[in-house]
Amino acid sequence: MTLNFISYDLPYPLTSGGKIRAYYLLKALCHDYEVALFSYFRRESQKRYVSKLKEELGLAEVGLYKRCWVWDPRNLLKAAFSDLPLLSVSYTHPQLKKDLLKSLGIFHFEAFGPAVYLPLLKKQGAFCVLGSENIEWQVYKKMLLHRRFFVPLKLLMKWDIWKMKCFEHKLYRLADLNLGVSESDCAYVKKAAGKDCFLVKNGVDLKKLEAQNSKGKTVNSICFGGDLGYQQNNDALRWLLEKVLPYLKEKPVISVVTLTKPKWLSNFKVNIFDSPNLYAPEIYAGSSVFVAPIRTGGGTNIKILEAMAVGTPVVTTKSGAEPIGAKDNTHLLVADAAKDFAKAIDRLLESESLRDKIALNAYQFVSQNYSWKVQGDKLRQIYKSGVVPFSG
Repeated sequence: MTLNFISYDLPYPLTSGGKIRAYYLLKALCHDYEVALFSYFRRESQKRYVSKLKEELGLAEVGLYKRCWVWDPRNLLKAAFSDLPLLSVSYTHPQLKKDLLKSLGIFHFEAFGPAVYLPLLKKQGAFCVLGSENIEWQVYKKMLLHRRFFVPLKLLMKWDIWKMKCFEHKLYRLADLNLGVSESDCAYVKKAAGKDCFLVKNGVDLKKLEAQNSKGKTVNSICFGGDLGYQQNNDALRWLLEKVLPYLKEKPVISVVTLTKPKWLSNFKVNIFDSPNLYAPEIYAGSSVFVAPIRTGGGTNIKILEAMAVGTPVVTTKSGAEPIGAKDNTHLLVADAAKDFAKAIDRLLESESLRDKIALNAYQFVSQNYSWKVQGDKLRQIYKSGVVPFSG
């Protein structure tokens, strides 16, 4: 029986946390099952990675479906007359719908957006797995709190977030198996669904990162990683540059790893690394400090785990630290206010002994708790435990 894996974007190259997670979960599942990947994509250039992805993972087949811009007028019109939220409407695709309906086997939806077709497949009697990388409606609610919007637009967004919450809860209840990335997310899903949610954390490829761990650090340098095409990353970097940077004692060298370069970024003096073939931890490893000023995200941030694995101390917010169980002043430094965030960066830049202590503790923490091999094996065991109606 085929395992059909539906991804929000082609999980290659590994340029975002969601892609990294999908890649390694697919790698684990391909050990036991014949896997067909159904993936949305955004850029035509992504098609050239399909053969490499199939070869690396051993996929049986790959189907690609172009996703249009979320704010496309057609999506806005559909959402206005639909029970679906705008994000879900943007994932509707007639050809994908046809292909899924004629497919046999288990359906694994690896995010909220692509799960727009989960209710339809449940009506056909299919067994569906829902992977929740975030509690999606909470991400958008936080965005609404941290950004200014024209009042009528804000009211429309509140309505859309309410629809998103209702649909997300519906998906939890319909799914035969729910997966979460953190204990807090699993607890939320379990309460909303009225049934178990299995924990499969994010992780790092320790073997792959070992070569980066001993790389020399550039003095007085900080690094940010995250594609600015995603609103939570865009919000985080703008807050860092506009609100935190003025409080720093000395202006460090700032590196930004992203695939998308918004116009506003040209107003700041930063080094931009935007090659899709770039292995981001190379940049993290060469920096004195990695910053993750997450304010509107959810789940667990893989970039934080990668920075820890290459020996670069991290400064983040409570939203970044709590989901992974990292402790302030032990595994990383935590601050939510702009002035406090700047002080935390300054502390690390000024103290080599503090950087060394945090980096060592963080590496040990990640190696013990966040290996992709461990998480992949856990997912395979969940599938084989009898919860999923075939054992591979």
